[in-house]
Amino acid sequence: MMLSIRPNPNKRRSRRLRKKLRIAEFQQLGFDYSIVWTQFPAINPQDSFIDRFLNEVILERELLLGGGCREGFILGSGESPTVIDQEAVRAWLSAFPGVAQVNIGPLVDAWYEAQ
Repeated sequence: MMLSIRPNPNKRRSRRLRKKLRIAEFQQLGFDYSIVWTQFPAINPQDSFIDRFLNEVILERELLLGGGCREGFILGSGESPTVIDQEAVRAWLSAFPGVAQVNIGPLVDAWYEAQ
């Protein structure tokens, strides 16, 4: 995902432009995750992991996933994810067989770098 510098928040913009720029009330948050495996799974178990992760957590909570078996970024399909979504992702990943450690990042702006 290409991040850029956030537009000046003090400049007056129309609602339409704020929506296009994904700022103010249209800001979209997300968080990253990383997984440390006891032994990295082969191809078929990776497919099974991703299928289950998508069906049991991501789609169930109306989230979007960019990433895979080692790391990725999660954001909401409509609303931004919440701390509860972060904890649900952490709990599911931690309980998956073969996962040694899970790191969940803080909620950050999905489109712009922090200033």
